[in-house]
Amino acid sequence: MSTKFTQQSLNLILNATKKKNTEKTIDKRKQKTNVTRLPDTKQGLKKIRHEIRYGRHERAKQQKELQQKKEYVLDALKREEKAADDNLRRNIKLLNTSKLKSTANEKAARNLVREIFFFF
Repeated sequence: MSTKFTQQSLNLILNATKKKNTEKTIDKRKQKTNVTRLPDTKQGLKKIRHEIRYGRHERAKQQKELQQKKEYVLDALKREEKAADDNLRRNIKLLNTSKLKSTANEKAARNLVREIFFFF
């Protein structure tokens, strides 16, 4: 016989002769008291609803703050400069769109005004 098999059989025999430990069994009353449940008060329910509704935003905000603390200062500065440059490019693009350009009638009126005032 192998030593592993003999050791297993010896352990089974010795464990069978020992008295069973009843203290290890969990009492049903104790088991029920350990169950987590909602608080009975109205305030507790309000707090839980608030956490469900807004808690993920707070957690996301805390994680973002932690990331910013761990981040290098130069990376944050580069990111801010890039955002400012993108905003400037976007504003310039909006100013150059066709909606903001003068129409043909406006150009003709402007030319007419120039001719009148520069003629004298």
